[in-house]
Amino acid sequence: MSGGILWYDESDEERRRRLCPRLTAPQLEALYQLRMTVWDGYVISKTARDQLVDKGLATRCNGWQVITREGMAVLSTYGLMEDDRYGTRGEVGERLWTLTPAQFQKLRQEGFLEG
Repeated sequence: MSGGILWYDESDEERRRRLCPRLTAPQLEALYQLRMTVWDGYVISKTARDQLVDKGLATRCNGWQVITREGMAVLSTYGLMEDDRYGTRGEVGERLWTLTPAQFQKLRQEGFLEG
C-alpha cells in the first residue's frame, strides 16, 4: 500500500499493538486534544505538540495544529478513537475534554506510555 502506515494498515491487532509508537503522557494528552483542530494559543503543550510533529503524528499550518492519519492510527490502537466524551451520546455533564487518570493507568499497564 503506497503511502500507507505499514504497522497499522497491513497488520493484525497484536502486531499493531506491538509496533505502535509509544508516547509520554503529555504527548498522548496533546495528541488526544488534536482530535479537533486547535489554535496555537490553546494547545495544551507546545513542547509535546512539537514532539508529535517530529514523529509525524500531528502537523501545523498557519497557527493551527491538526492530527495526521498516523496520529489517528495511534489513538485507534490505544483504544481512544471511539471515545464519546464530546457528547454525541451522553449528557452535557458527562463531557470531558481530557483523558482520565484511569485511562492513563490502563495505557501505562498495557505498555503504551513511556516514562
